[in-house]
Amino acid sequence: MQIQRHKWVWWAIVVAVSGQTLLSLVLKNSQPLTIYGDFVQAALLSLGLVIMLRSARRAHGRRRIFFLLMATGFALWVASQMLWTYYEVLARHEVPNPFIGDVVIFIHLVPMMGALTLQIESDRHDELLDLGSVDVLVLLCWWLYLYVFAVIPWQFVSNDVLRYGQMFNVLYLTEHAVFLVAVAALWRNSYERWRQVHGHLLGAAFLYALASYAIGVAIDVHRYYTGSSYDIPLVASEAWFVWVGVLAARCDPEEAPVRTGDPVTA
Repeated sequence: MQIQRHKWVWWAIVVAVSGQTLLSLVLKNSQPLTIYGDFVQAALLSLGLVIMLRSARRAHGRRRIFFLLMATGFALWVASQMLWTYYEVLARHEVPNPFIGDVVIFIHLVPMMGALTLQIESDRHDELLDLGSVDVLVLLCWWLYLYVFAVIPWQFVSNDVLRYGQMFNVLYLTEHAVFLVAVAALWRNSYERWRQVHGHLLGAAFLYALASYAIGVAIDVHRYYTGSSYDIPLVASEAWFVWVGVLAARCDPEEAPVRTGDPVTA
């Protein structure tokens, strides 16, 4: 699948990020800004979900599982964003803090971590698919355990909004750090087109981690509103994730890996 066929995706990304940047700098906190901010994020994430699902339909073996797990991550991301949009756009009142969608946005990175464990550009055989499934379940149980242990008590046992936000931010940043380390390791050891995919994924994940943490802190000190300047790097990272899907889609799922030597390291 050639990138030329996805030129419209590139222009959609440019329009979305440019529009968010312009409106964030020009408009103050208002309903039109909120509506644009919520819907542009929902649209970008839904686009990424569609791209991953289409790639999964055309792929086979471990590559199909990879795209399905990435699609699951996007689906959870979309679900959290749509819940946020419901509060702000349909119900028209402030999103509650703690937010019930926090656990969804926290978990959405887990399937993506599981996708990385498949190492689809490697020479492993498809009979190791079951091991990949075990990896995802173990990761899910581990991160849910940490969330229940560190975050949930400040939501239900001893309701402390500030403490809740602090623990969530720290744990979410830790999850991002683990994800970044995993992507960096794959980027270092991958080759050809998959090296490019992992390089872009590393950049998108790093920007997303910074934007998410900044927004989390801003929410705790009551400085964040949808469409604010905090959303500019967030929308840019989401758009970058969508482009990663386009780059991954062009990798021939049937192409046997051929190494011409050790991968070039930066």
